[in-house]
Amino acid sequence: MQSGDLPGASGAPGGARFRKIGERERLDGGFFKVVTARLVGPDGFIFEREIIHHPGAVCIVPLEADGRHVLMIRQYRAAVGHAILELPAGKRDVPDEDPTLCASRELVEEIGREPSLLTEIAQFYNSPGFCDEKTICFLATGLRECPREAHGAEEENLTIERIDLADVEELMAAGDLIDAKSIIALTAARTVLGSAVQAPRAASQPPAQESPATQVRARQPPAQHAAGEQPARPAEQQARRAQEQAAEPAQPARRAQKRAAQRAQEPAAEPAQPARRAQKRGAQRAQEPPAEPAQARAAQPAQEPEVQRAQPPQPADQPQSESSRSQQ
Repeated sequence: MQSGDLPGASGAPGGARFRKIGERERLDGGFFKVVTARLVGPDGFIFEREIIHHPGAVCIVPLEADGRHVLMIRQYRAAVGHAILELPAGKRDVPDEDPTLCASRELVEEIGREPSLLTEIAQFYNSPGFCDEKTICFLATGLRECPREAHGAEEENLTIERIDLADVEELMAAGDLIDAKSIIALTAARTVLGSAVQAPRAASQPPAQESPATQVRARQPPAQHAAGEQPARPAEQQARRAQEQAAEPAQPARRAQKRAAQRAQEPAAEPAQPARRAQKRGAQRAQEPPAEPAQARAAQPAQEPEVQRAQPPQPADQPQSESSRSQQ
C-alpha cells in the first residue's frame, strides 16, 4: 500500500488528519499480510501500528420461499476449537472479482443452493482495531437446489440447519449463536424483511420442525421421571388435571370432619388434667422439709440465692398452704 491519507481520516474533529508515511511487511500469510505501518498524527507526532491486510469477505442470508426461514451451517472452526452456528460466508480471495459472484459461489459450496437474486443489506469492518477486513452482507432469494461443491475438511463435514428468523434472539441468549458476522447479517435481514418475521408464532399455529440448532438453544434440563416411568402425554395430563379438579371440592369437607373429631376428643381429657396436677403438687410438698422459725432463719448467715425450678401454676379454687406462702 502506498503512503498517503488513511481512509476516513478527514472525518476527525476540527479537520485533523492522520497520514500513513510507510509500512514494512512482517509476515506473508497467503491471503493476508501482517505489516508495521508508520503514521503521522495531527500534531506531527510519528508512531507505528501493527496492521493485518485482508482481502475482505462476503456473508449471505439464504432465505427460503416461505420468507421466514433461513439456511445456516454448523462448521468446525480451528481458531476456537469447536463447531459454531453461522451463515454461509467466504473470503474475497479472487482479485477484482464481483462480490455477488463470490457470494453465489459460497452458497453452492456450503449449502448446495443457487440464488436467483442477491441484495446487499449491510457492510461492516470485522475488527478495525488491527485489521482492514470488510464484509459485505447479501440477502439471497429464489434459491434453487444444486450439487454441493465442498472444499476443505471443514466444508466436507459441516451440517446444514434450518432456522426461523423469529428465533434469532433466543439463539443468541442461549449462547448457540455467537458468530458476529451472522448476528449482523441476520439482524439486517430482519430489518429489511420487516415485522412479518419478527412477530412470535401464534399459540394456535403449530411450530415448524425444529432443527438441532433450535433444540440446543433452550438448554433446559429434561424433566425428571421415576425409573421406568414414561413422561405423561398431553391427553393424559389433561385427564389427570380433570380428576384433581373434581377431587378439590371434597377436600374442605374432609378437613372439617377431621377437626370436629379432634374437638370431640379434647373435652374428655380436660377433667383429668387438674387432678393430675394436684397429685403432683401434693407429692412435692410431702418431700419438702418443715419450715424453720423466723428467728432461726434470721440467725443464719446469708446464702447465695438458689435457682429454683418454676412450679406449675396452681388452680385458683385451691388455697395455698402456710408453708407454700412462707416460701413465696
